[in-house]
Formats: sequence, C-alpha cells, structure tokens
Amino acid sequence: DKDVEQFTLAWYQAVTFDRLGETPEASAEAAARSGSLTRAIQTEPRVRALAQNPLLLSVLAMVHQRNVELPRQREKLYEECTTFLLGYWDESKECESATDLAQLGGLTREQKRSLLEPVALRLHERGADGTEIERAELEEQFTKHFMEQGKPRAEAKQRATEILNVIVERSGLLVERSPGVFAFAHLTFQEYLAARAIMDRDDYVKFTLNHLHDPWWREVLLLEAGLLADTRSGEKTARRRTRPFLEGIREAGSWKEAILRRDLLFAVRCLADMETIGVEDDLRQRLTNEAIALWKKTEWD
Repeated sequence: DKDVEQFTLAWYQAVTFDRLGETPEASAEAAARSGSLTRAIQTEPRVRALAQNPLLLSVLAMVHQRNVELPRQREKLYEECTTFLLGYWDESKECESATDLAQLGGLTREQKRSLLEPVALRLHERGADGTEIERAELEEQFTKHFMEQGKPRAEAKQRATEILNVIVERSGLLVERSPGVFAFAHLTFQEYLAARAIMDRDDYVKFTLNHLHDPWWREVLLLEAGLLADTRSGEKTARRRTRPFLEGIREAGSWKEAILRRDLLFAVRCLADMETIGVEDDLRQRLTNEAIALWKKTEWD
C-alpha cells in the first residue's frame, strides 16, 4: 500500500507540475488528487488487486485523471480500463493521433473489445488452470469472426493476425506469458469480458444458473448483474433484462435452499451491484423484504 501511495503521489505531482509549475498550489492539488486515488484503490479489494500490477496501476491513474474519480461500480471501472488499454493508452506516444491509434487494424476500441469477449468466456469455462491460450487458437477464433462477416478465409486469417498483433503489441490487455501463449493481463479483465459475453447470449439466464454458487464464477455473475442493469441503453431495456435474471436466481431451487437460502442471498447480493433504476421497483422491494425477514428471524450469536 505504501508503494501505491508513493506512486500515486509521484504521478499527480508529475501531471500537476507539468500543467501548473512546481508551486505550493500545485503541490497541494497533487496531494489531494493522489489521496483521492489511493482511497479509491484501497476501498475495493478487486481494484486493490489490480493496483499491484505496475501497468494496471498506471491505467487506474489515467482513468482517475480523466474522470476526476474512479467509477464506483466495478463494471464501469473495468469498462474504462479496457477502453483505455484498447485506445487511449497510446495517446501519450504522440507519434500518432488518438483516433488513429484507437482504430489500428481497422477496428474501433469497442470492436476490439467485442472480439475479446468470447475469448474471455472460453478461457473462463476452462477453469482456474486454463487461463492461457495459444496463438493458433486465438487467430482461428478471430478468423472465424471475420469469416462470419463475409470475408474469404485467406483475408479473414490475415485480418486476424493483424488485429492480434495490434492488441498484443499496443494494448497490454493480452500478454504473452511464454512464446506463442497468451493470457489476459489480469484475471479481472477475463472476468469482466466473460460477463459481457454472457450478457449478450440469448440464454444468459440459463447460462447463469448453470454456474450459480460456483466460487470461480461468482465475480463474473456479479459483473453480469451490473452490466444488465446499466441504463445507458435505456431504462426499459435494463429492467426487461434484470427481471428474468434476478427471478431465475431467486427461484433456482438450489440444494437445501430452505435452510441455506443461497439463492435469495445471492439475488440480493446482485441487487447491490445494480443501478436502482435498472431494476423494477416491485422486484427490488420483494427481494429486499425477503432478506429483511430472514435477518429478523435468524438467531445471531
């Protein structure tokens, strides 16, 4: 934590002094901003884990600088980080415009992210020992993506190789662990992108229930909950997606639910990661009331 504090202070001193000069006012602003970033990192364990990686700590600092503070909802923070790595990360290189860098390989940041989402889900389905993928498999998955867009296989394969090189060499989101073997820079990014992939499935509720109460999938499902409740695509859309998700979990009928109440508790935990207006009031109130009733009748030592 001391290393993080020292880094954030040095970061904001460099940024602020460059803008305002090395003045007492600039020193005070740098101290205040670095303190804000340090507190934001220390508040959330998942974010604190990201900050242990020097590259990702730098990304967190850049996201904080751009947004004044870190987004409080994890899925929005991870979105900022992945978007930054797939585009804004290269702004400091000055040799190319930010727009050109964001679209290297002919794809926008969002399109590159969409390309990585099924990769993340595929890796997560392999379990904790399967978080690496060989170049040939990555290129083949990208090739199929471009073929589905109507490109001949030879052209699709060439595009796949080009895009993979851009993502690996310029983003830092995928890292080469050993020659020809890749993984996401941090498990958090695999979890976040896998959650996005699940959310886009027609059978997202069924898929979710198939992994309910599996510790390996817990963070992915919580991120999925937050993504489903995101109202930027419309409040009605969010509510239409969150109702079957939450009701599916609540009515999952898990082993010894009458005693353990894991379905109810996880549904309520998902609520905590959802925008309030992204969930219909009656559903939110019903789950909340059930949780309160459970708490009132439970004997606590």
